[in-house]
Order: sequence, then structure tokens, then C-alpha cells
Amino acid sequence: MEIVVIGTGYVGLVTGTCFAESGNHVTCIDIDENKIQMLKSGEIPTYEPGLKEMVKRNINAQRLGFTTNYEESVPHSKCVFIAVGTSRNGTLLSKVFSTPISRNINVDCRGRNLVTVWLARPLHLYKT
Repeated sequence: MEIVVIGTGYVGLVTGTCFAESGNHVTCIDIDENKIQMLKSGEIPTYEPGLKEMVKRNINAQRLGFTTNYEESVPHSKCVFIAVGTSRNGTLLSKVFSTPISRNINVDCRGRNLVTVWLARPLHLYKT
């Protein structure tokens, strides 16, 4: 399955790598070009036991890729996971839904993709 994970922080990177490890083709997208270059070289910005080896293995198997280019990945995916930072008061979560990313996903998916938003804490903790 073609999967896109938007965000390469702890949640996005671990999630994308685990999906790739289970045989899916995963593209992780981030706006930070330096982080994407680091990930492409097999270096990771966070520590999780065994993650670095899994990332390298799946890059070499061409099941895991990294890009800053939204347009080349989302329209071809079957599933999109949004795993971006959220804040305690919900302001970052609000930004996710008011940015071009969310508007473009709506247009690009055209009803054939599953879109999932991954929250760092339970929804009831966010203020509206």
C-alpha cells in the first residue's frame, strides 16, 4: 500500500518506519529540508531502540522515502497520516486544519484516500 506520513517528528518517523517495515511503501513529508536530508542519509533526529537500523533497512529496500514535496506524494497515496506537532491549547492543531496542507489533501485525495490525524494527546485536552 502507498502511505504518506506528513511530519517526521517522533510519532511520524516511528509510524512511517513501522509501516515500511511491514511491507508498505511509505513517503514521509516534512517542511524542514535539513531534516529530510539527514533522514535520507539514514540519520535520525530522535532516539528509539532499533529505529535507526529499521530506517536504513527500509530506505535500502526502497520502502521508505523522505521528501519536502507534498505534490509528488499525496495524490498517489492510499492513506495519509498527519503527524504534526500539537500544542496544549490546540493552536497548532487549529493550524493543521487551516493550512494549505489540509485544503490540498481534500482536493488531492478526491475521496479515494483515508486521512488520519494523529494527536499527541487526547482530544478532550484541547481547548476550542
